[in-house]
Amino acid sequence: MTPMDGHRAVRQLYEGWSVGIVHPVQNEGRTVVETLSYSTMVVADDELLSVDLGQERVLLDMETASYYGLDEVSTRVVMLLETPRSVGSLCAELQDEYEVSEDRCHSDVVGVLGEMLQKKIVRRVNNTSGPHAGAQT
Repeated sequence: MTPMDGHRAVRQLYEGWSVGIVHPVQNEGRTVVETLSYSTMVVADDELLSVDLGQERVLLDMETASYYGLDEVSTRVVMLLETPRSVGSLCAELQDEYEVSEDRCHSDVVGVLGEMLQKKIVRRVNNTSGPHAGAQT
C-alpha cells in the first residue's frame, strides 16, 4: 500500500460522517458536548448484529431497526474495537496500517468515533486499565 492509498483509505473512514474533536449527544432532550482524547476508552457494541461482506460490514441494531453500512476502513475500526482500547491506541494501529500522520489520523478517527458513539455503534468504557489503555496521552 502506498502512502496515497493510505490517505484515500483513511479519507473513506470519515466520508459521510462529520469530523470534529467534540460532538453533540442528545441526553433527555438536551444537547451535551462530549470530547474524545487519546486516553478515552471505547469499545464496539457487541449487541449489534453484523454481517461481513468481503472487507465491508453491515451492522443491524434490532432495538431501533437501524442498519449501518461500513466501508473497509470503518469495518477495520469496529474490528479493532471488539476489545476495549483507547483512542490513542486505535490511532496508532491505523497509522501503521494506512501510513497517515498522527494529527490527520486522530482528527479523522475522533470524527468517526463521535458519529459512531451517537449511533451507538461504539460506546465509552470507564475502565482505564488493560493492554490498550492510554497508548498515547
